[in-house]
Amino acid sequence: LVMAKGRPKGKPFQLLISDVNVLDRFGAKISPTAKKIISKFWPGPLTVILEVDTAMMPEQIAQSSSIGFRLPAHEICRDLVRRCGGALASSSANVSGNPESRSCAEGLRQLPGMIDAAIDAGEIEQRLPSTVISVKNGDIVILRKGEIPESKLLEALADRGDA
Repeated sequence: LVMAKGRPKGKPFQLLISDVNVLDRFGAKISPTAKKIISKFWPGPLTVILEVDTAMMPEQIAQSSSIGFRLPAHEICRDLVRRCGGALASSSANVSGNPESRSCAEGLRQLPGMIDAAIDAGEIEQRLPSTVISVKNGDIVILRKGEIPESKLLEALADRGDA
């Protein structure tokens, strides 16, 4: 995949997960702030970088003590991840630097002869990529702006759930 996409070596992959409980399998440390954000925006377009127990991670994935996790909103995607054991290393279906594919056909065109199998779940609507955040010391650090704006993240943190 790294060669096919022209992806820089060492660039971490995210792990798609089928449900929040899968985080326990990787020894993910979920602070109260991260828990609040996850409960508000998952499933959805949010990748959360969490500290993990590297001894519980596959060697190919454990390049550092933190991993990006995402619980996708698309039910077919979650079902595929569930059928693959609950977690799946992932990258977008495009050549690095090119726009993300919005359909199976686009992905196959961008990566000819490089994909062994594909599931055509129809065209996805054009959106921004997932927002990528890290939570450290109770603060959110936005690493990539995306579908969920900073204002919504801050609003979720300010919400005490009293309503």
